[in-house]
Amino acid sequence: MAHGYKFYESSLSHLVDSLVQLPDVPWKQIQRIIALCPRVDMSPCTVSLRQHIAVCASASYLTRSGGSHHDKLGIYFISLVKCIPKLHWNLSKNQIKLEEEYVAFLLCSKICNTLLQVNQNKEQVYSSLTECIQTLLGTVLNIDLVKEGDSEKLLNFSAPSLLGLIDGMGKYLQDNPGSVCEQIISLTTSSLLNLLRSDEFTILADTWLSISRSHPPHPMETLPHKLLNKLLQLFRTQIDSIEDKDLLLSIFTAIQAFIDVENARMYPKFKQQNIVSRSSCVSTAAISALCECLDVTTLLITETFVYQHYQKLNNLFNTSVNLKTPDLLRVPLRVSCVKNIGLLTNRFPLFVDDAMEIYKQMLFGPSTNLSLLHIASCLEPVSRSTADHQSSNFQRTAYMRRSNRPKAENVYTTSLDTLRKAIISSLISVISAVHETNHQLCQGFLSSASNQLLIIGDQDNQLVISNNAVRVLGAIATNLSDFETVKMVIQIFRHKICNPPSHLDTQMIKQLGDILLYGNDKSYSEVLSLFMHISSKAFPESKSNKDTSEHHGFRHCSFTVIRTLEKVCSKLDNPQRLQDLIPWLLEVFVQRSLEMQKVCEREKSTLKDQAGNLGVLLPVFAILMGRIKRVETVNTRVQRLFRDFWQICVVMNFVTRGLGQYTEEWYAGVEAVACKTPLMSSMGADTFLQHDLQYNSALKLEGIAQEGEFRVAISEHLHAPELNAIIYRMNYGQCTFFLSAYHIELMRVSQPNYTCYHLFHYLQDKGIQKDKSGIYSCFEHMCTHMFQLHIDHVTQQSRDEGRQAHLENLVQFLLVKFNHCVKRIRLTADKWLSKLIDKFNHLLWSEEVLKCLTHLTQELVKAVKNTTSEQGIIREVSVPYEPGTMNIAEENQERQNMLNDFSKRFAAILKESVKFAPLEKLEKLQDYEDQLKSSIKGLNISLEDMNIPMDRKMEHKLYYNASLNSATNRSKFYGHIEGMKSLVTFQGADFDFVGMVLKKMEQALTEWKQNPTGSIEAIEAAVNHTAAFLICEEKLNRKALRALCWVPVTCFTKESVRIAANCWEWTVSKRPEFETQLLMENIAAWKWTVNHRIGLFSPTVPCKRPVVTDNKLQELSSLAPNCEPHRLWIRFLTQRFEVIKYKSAKQVELFTSLFHTTLPLTAHNTSILSNHVSAIGPRFEFLHLGLLLLQNDIISNELNQSILRERLYTAILDYFCVPTQWPCYTTAECLTDVGVLNKFWDTLFHDKKYLKSILVPTTISPDSIQMTNGMLGPNMYNIDGTNSPSSRSRSLSVERSKANSVVMKKTSKSSFREHCSENAPSTRSSLVVPGRQPSLHSRAVMGDYKSKYHLKKRNLILFLIHHEIERLYTWAQPLSDSAPSDEKKTNFVYKNFSEKSWNDYMHLAWTCHPKVALSLALRVRSSDSIYRSIRLFVKSAPANFYDCVEALPFIATPQNVKHDLPQLVHMLAWTPASPLEVLTYFSKEYQENPITGMYALQSIQSYPCETLLFLVPQIVQAIRHDAYGYVRQIIYWIATLSPIVTHQVIWNMKTNMFLDEEAEQIDPIIGSTLNEYIQDIKSTMSGSFLEFYNREFDFFDSVTEVSSIIKPYPKGPERNAECLRALKDIKPNRFGTYLPSNPDSVIIGIDYTSGKPMQSAAKAPFLATFIVKDCPVTEMQSFDAKKANLHVGVTRKSCIFKEGDDLRQDILALQIIEFFLKAFQSIGMEVYLKPYRVVATAPGSGVIEVVPDSKTRDELGKKTDETLYHHFIKTYGDENSVGFQNARENFVKSMAGYSIVTWLLQIKDRHNGNIMISNTGHIIHIDFGFLFESSPGGNMGFEPDIKLTEEMIQIMGGSESAPFKRFSELVVRGFLAVRPYCEAICTLVSLMMGTNLPCFRDDALRKLRNRFQPHFSDRDAANHAKKMIRDNLLNKRTVIYDKIQYYQNEIAH
Repeated sequence: MAHGYKFYESSLSHLVDSLVQLPDVPWKQIQRIIALCPRVDMSPCTVSLRQHIAVCASASYLTRSGGSHHDKLGIYFISLVKCIPKLHWNLSKNQIKLEEEYVAFLLCSKICNTLLQVNQNKEQVYSSLTECIQTLLGTVLNIDLVKEGDSEKLLNFSAPSLLGLIDGMGKYLQDNPGSVCEQIISLTTSSLLNLLRSDEFTILADTWLSISRSHPPHPMETLPHKLLNKLLQLFRTQIDSIEDKDLLLSIFTAIQAFIDVENARMYPKFKQQNIVSRSSCVSTAAISALCECLDVTTLLITETFVYQHYQKLNNLFNTSVNLKTPDLLRVPLRVSCVKNIGLLTNRFPLFVDDAMEIYKQMLFGPSTNLSLLHIASCLEPVSRSTADHQSSNFQRTAYMRRSNRPKAENVYTTSLDTLRKAIISSLISVISAVHETNHQLCQGFLSSASNQLLIIGDQDNQLVISNNAVRVLGAIATNLSDFETVKMVIQIFRHKICNPPSHLDTQMIKQLGDILLYGNDKSYSEVLSLFMHISSKAFPESKSNKDTSEHHGFRHCSFTVIRTLEKVCSKLDNPQRLQDLIPWLLEVFVQRSLEMQKVCEREKSTLKDQAGNLGVLLPVFAILMGRIKRVETVNTRVQRLFRDFWQICVVMNFVTRGLGQYTEEWYAGVEAVACKTPLMSSMGADTFLQHDLQYNSALKLEGIAQEGEFRVAISEHLHAPELNAIIYRMNYGQCTFFLSAYHIELMRVSQPNYTCYHLFHYLQDKGIQKDKSGIYSCFEHMCTHMFQLHIDHVTQQSRDEGRQAHLENLVQFLLVKFNHCVKRIRLTADKWLSKLIDKFNHLLWSEEVLKCLTHLTQELVKAVKNTTSEQGIIREVSVPYEPGTMNIAEENQERQNMLNDFSKRFAAILKESVKFAPLEKLEKLQDYEDQLKSSIKGLNISLEDMNIPMDRKMEHKLYYNASLNSATNRSKFYGHIEGMKSLVTFQGADFDFVGMVLKKMEQALTEWKQNPTGSIEAIEAAVNHTAAFLICEEKLNRKALRALCWVPVTCFTKESVRIAANCWEWTVSKRPEFETQLLMENIAAWKWTVNHRIGLFSPTVPCKRPVVTDNKLQELSSLAPNCEPHRLWIRFLTQRFEVIKYKSAKQVELFTSLFHTTLPLTAHNTSILSNHVSAIGPRFEFLHLGLLLLQNDIISNELNQSILRERLYTAILDYFCVPTQWPCYTTAECLTDVGVLNKFWDTLFHDKKYLKSILVPTTISPDSIQMTNGMLGPNMYNIDGTNSPSSRSRSLSVERSKANSVVMKKTSKSSFREHCSENAPSTRSSLVVPGRQPSLHSRAVMGDYKSKYHLKKRNLILFLIHHEIERLYTWAQPLSDSAPSDEKKTNFVYKNFSEKSWNDYMHLAWTCHPKVALSLALRVRSSDSIYRSIRLFVKSAPANFYDCVEALPFIATPQNVKHDLPQLVHMLAWTPASPLEVLTYFSKEYQENPITGMYALQSIQSYPCETLLFLVPQIVQAIRHDAYGYVRQIIYWIATLSPIVTHQVIWNMKTNMFLDEEAEQIDPIIGSTLNEYIQDIKSTMSGSFLEFYNREFDFFDSVTEVSSIIKPYPKGPERNAECLRALKDIKPNRFGTYLPSNPDSVIIGIDYTSGKPMQSAAKAPFLATFIVKDCPVTEMQSFDAKKANLHVGVTRKSCIFKEGDDLRQDILALQIIEFFLKAFQSIGMEVYLKPYRVVATAPGSGVIEVVPDSKTRDELGKKTDETLYHHFIKTYGDENSVGFQNARENFVKSMAGYSIVTWLLQIKDRHNGNIMISNTGHIIHIDFGFLFESSPGGNMGFEPDIKLTEEMIQIMGGSESAPFKRFSELVVRGFLAVRPYCEAICTLVSLMMGTNLPCFRDDALRKLRNRFQPHFSDRDAANHAKKMIRDNLLNKRTVIYDKIQYYQNEIAH
């Protein structure tokens, strides 16, 4: 089946698996599968392969779900059954069969079986099936229809469908015999009788054979026989249900006739030449049908026909077509005959004598068929090798060992064995049935069989007879429980084996093996002794010819014995028999070695020459030892046998692997014995090494010869030169004994269940301890070496609960041994304990280990206190740890010393634990510490003296306090659940606890959703109750666990996650077995938050920057994702990881999958993790967890490590793909994030040692490497901007191709090597050639390249993180001199990053992601190399930056615009920049270019028209450089959309038409153009647009006319009165007018008492107050006062209408101030500025908004001589009052804001008349007549940059006070906040320079830009701001200037 169909089948299978697991699956879900099935309502009904798969899936669901939706599915399947005869099969030729079976057969069988199993309406099912089968039978049995029909359809679909239906029905009835009904009986019997008509059957068979000739050999050519076979099988299931005897007789008669006809057809009685042609008709199907007929006949036969049937069965068995060639095709028929003879005899025991005669004839006749098969099996050629030329006995025996392995049996041998086994099996069944009643029958047959053994000849018949006899005897002995009979058989074998030697000896040994396996217990010992006799006799003593005839006769049985023993050891099931085999085999092994020594002594040879005679036994040992438990306790004899075995193995060198001396199979046998052998010990002998070994019979020879070799081997094994003196004093026995122990332990240590506890038995052995030669030191060194090997092996094991338990038990064991009464053992235990804890430090805080420490300490304290009764006695204390007892010293002083040593060890463990343990474990440590103090007086351990870092102490304190609070809650909620369960149990009620708990949880979450701001106490209670329920339950409740883990998904708040995490910790601490399942659910919930993009994974919403300049500016804090819940969640996961990282490999895999599914492998334009600055802490905590996962050596797969590291590095760099952001949260939170970054930096810094050169797997292809992004190098982005080699040849659009034709080189598709080398500067590698496996060298080079690439990438990341740390710390602590960066970070940056290296790192950043390179350039502005690189990158591949406005200045530079760079065309595809940013392309610095102009037009038109209100002055001035008319289009576009902006543009154009205030001198450049634009705009107005214009301008003209009216009147009361009168003549329009300075408020009234002329010598300005209502700009035109609600949003606005003053400079200053304010607001800075509105409406005229509720400092000074500080005290209260504190806070905020403004804009003339104080304490600057480079006194710049007078400092509490510090911090932060907008501010200024305002002098724009210090780092900029504050603090020039103003203008100071 094609791969696509396999996938389709697998998908449906998985779907069914899921549906079956779900309860109450709705019908709609099932309909989705049914929709894929054939449409039974269509004609014709078509079936394709996919539809077949869908039908099978539907049937599978119906069966497995217990009949779910059986009513609807059953109707469908019944309808489908009815359609089967007419189905249209839409299958191709290769789809007709699936896995060697027809699709039609599979489909019909599945449908039939499913319907019968599930459907309750059996009659309807049977009726449908019967009808369908009858229809199909009529098709396939009608000879005419078969001849004339579509042969392909008949063969491939109709016939298989019929067989499938009958097969499905037969299988069901076989499993459910009681389901037979009359319909099925009638169908089956009638079909059988119809088919069994001999004449018609033959014609039908020939017809099907003929129609299949047009096809290749077709399985359906024998359909009649197959159909008969299936029908007979179906009939057999119905025989017991048929009561009609006549019907049964008719069928019996028909079958008998069919058998006779088929027999005659198979064995024709005519000439030999016709046999071949007719025999071709005999097929497997025909044989099977005949066999089935015989089986049915046996069931139907009556006693009358039994004898006749015997004869027929015997004839069928013996008849053969060819008397010279065996007929393999008819072997199944003969097997069936034999089987039926046995069944027939069991039914009719009276005929047993006849049956026995038949059996004897078959076996001992022998049967001709058996003889022919035997002859054929012997004649088949078999290639054999000989070993006659082998020179040594070992080589000969090794060859014999190989050559005696079972050969692949030929087909004749298999058939012979099959037939023989069938005969013997049938015979045994008959004998077993009649043995109890007819014992003589068995004895007689035994006699007949044994008599056959008396005559052993070489003739084929006699060979078959004798072989049959042996097998019969063995079968009788094996299957009969009569011991006398078995004993008789054993005696026959004992007498006949090798007496004389014959071919039957091996067969008799095999039969004895079967008796061992299956015989009774009495016969077991008899056979075992016989085997011992044969084995000893069969030993080949010598390679010479001096063997006795007795031994020579058994020689050929030697390896048969071995093979039989292997079989016995592998199949014996009796454990006791297996145990009894051990000493027997050991004794055989030792006895053989003794015999070998005799031979060597006689022939002057060495033992190794006879190694093969022992080696052949080792595989037997391997099999036996693999099936028994370890031998723990044995008697002295067995212990000595094991010791002899091992010392022999050492002498024979069987214990050394890899020498090529022996086969690997022998070493495996020795290794298997090592795993189960008891410990080598002295067996309590004090003179063991000097006496017992000296007289060991197995070591009498070769002692001196090999002693030197053994000493050298011991020295090499121990690697301890200090032990050489001891080693060279060891004798032969000691050497072999030590080497035996060494190799036993070496073989054991690599076993999975190895525990090193028993190593101490060597050290505790009295014989070893008392040995004077010092062998104890050797054993001590050997045990330490084995312990280290064991630790190394455990390190590589999977980290699961089993390994953790083993490590904890091992620590407990060593702690017990640490208190052993023998000091040397205590020292060894201490040494091993140190090694173990150094490798697995998490054991320090294991609860089980701490319990053990406490328990042992208490036991030692008890022993010390008990000084009287036990003095001088070694006390054994029972402990619940291995080894179960602890031996305590006999002397009390020794006990005290032990206690002191152990308490010190305990204290050291606690001290180390609290340094590194997870926080959740510290509470436990504190408890054990308290227990230890209470147990041992004078031991003082606490957190204060453990040298714990301060942050660790604080974390512990917070966690410990929280734990105390949570402990109370846990007890309460646990009590609730336990109490309820107890009550229900007491009352005997059936209560749904889980339902109650889940309902409470659901209710609490629903209430919270309805009121998210409310309390979550209900959720807390529900979550704790759920956790308590899980803890109380005996088994894990999945629903409750899921509800507990998914709480954060529904209620994603910091508090809910805190509660949930607390309950998670509670659950895993009480029920550690739930830990894995809880983590799985936890990670599933985590992935839900990833997929649904909440919290840390929220989409990064770009904040509206100040350059956008609309009034709906979003603060960065309002866009901050809710990351605190994820922060707590990550901390929980981190704690869990610290706990499980060394104990659970499965949970480590879960953590690995968490990162693989969360983090992308390659960088994308859309980040998975939020890039908001507030997410930086949780983000890097999460990534830090990933680094810990990598750096703990717990991920074994190297490729997995590389991919995970790539994901982490990508996620880190992804954060730096966005512009820098300033924090919008508190200082404390910012410092916390800095701490996280510092911790992450340190961890990543140590990642260098993990970036090893790893060989690249040979299965990696270049394509897969490219997909994994960076496995072998960077491959994401190339210098041409593409991200794959194949994409390099892709052309851009027409405009882009023009741009690329100049700069970019045309590159063709390059090789993978070129691709990688091109993207990795100064690096070369040998990479994979497609279609070829890389060599080891090339893989090493590739791995080294990958390591260097990752190392360089790590360095780049470290720099970026270090830079971010500096930034954030500068923001958090702006007044500090520098970040608390340790010397390591400073040296790292200094060493790795210089001006020369920046080019390489920029190239690396580009390959990672172009935006990383851009971010690096924006962060490091001081490097010329970086600036050049980013310009080159952006120019070379601008398409990578289309969505990044920050990259635009690097391509659209004044120089590039001047030279008309071709790449400028890419600007048209760029994302729109803000109006302010694109207006710079109309400034003087940029020459006019159509592309930049078009881009500016597109960008401006992409924003709402109202956003341009702020930029009206700049838009009008841009007309000066509008050579291509783009600004004109902007203005005309505005005129068609927004009347408000149009009004402002017209007023501004009127103002700028003239150069003078009197409107006499027209601007020669734009004056006439502006007038033309005004007229054009007016001409386009119509309708409401025109009405609104006329209404507004008429109203404003009437207001400004007041100035002309009052001007003739003299100053004083007359002018005041005339002003009031003129103001009363003005009436507001009901349809809405507005003040030019306030376009967002509609005038609804005038305060006619507010008119007040202002002081002016030549002009007549006046002040008036209007009543206004808030109104959106877009609704102003349609406002109607009568319809509006005039009681909401109504305020008063006062304005000054000026004449004769140029207000454009004030407008510019206030524009920049408003821009600063928006910059502060965008990051949530609490800095106050009041940019009041000023609008110039004509040359020298305009409207100025009055600052409400404020007075100038001059006004306050003229009322009283008090200082501003005293004014604050008088107005707001004393310094400690709330009013004063609030006013001072407002003062500080406003002082900071205006200090930044006056400093950067160089605003002068800051006397007290231009400084106002509001009622709330804010300071406000007004009147900006002197700006930039203009200042009073002839532009002498006398005033300081910031005005910080003594009274201002006094209000802030002095220069050392906290308020002043806050002021300084705000100034520094404000400066940092506006620095990124330096170019935007310069754009505002540069566009206004054409007005020739007095402030534009002496290169004002350049100086303005320099004041922002754009090339300073953030820390340097902060230091610069601090210096500015210090320089201007109490500056004397401020005091002098104020005095000058006082004396000149009487302005108070």
